Amino acid sequence: MERGTAHGDVDRLFLQVQRRLAQIVRQSLPEGASPSQYWLLKLLAEEGPLTMTDIARRLRVGLSAATSIVDPVIENGWAERRRRDEDRRVVQVHLTASGRAVLQQFDEARQRILQDTFLRLSAEELEQLRAILAKLAAALETARPLPLQEPPERPDP
Repeated sequence: MERGTAHGDVDRLFLQVQRRLAQIVRQSLPEGASPSQYWLLKLLAEEGPLTMTDIARRLRVGLSAATSIVDPVIENGWAERRRRDEDRRVVQVHLTASGRAVLQQFDEARQRILQDTFLRLSAEELEQLRAILAKLAAALETARPLPLQEPPERPDP
């Protein structure tokens, strides 16, 4: 197989796996929850209370998008806004016990799905996959986005 064809196949398969995993993630979430809300809960569990600016930066979205992710999480009781004791002007989002429970349920379901999937691979294949994914992750850390090419000019009518 030629390298160009292999790149196309890898790209297609990677997108196929990514889409299916995203679909499984959506189906595993509690009623009304979104993958973005899951990642917010995960972020709060790992890093502790965060300001909206920190959340937007870490989720790589704008402030308005961060607000649209945070608000339903707060409405569901999975997180809450609190003023910082040291500076009452600063509001942080805190994970609640209910949010931790939802996150744990989701993580357990996600682990079961991945384990069931990975059971189809031999130990050697799983190690090869891990090594390849680690290599890809490292390569992507140094990758820079390419500028978009200018669209071709339209001929005058």
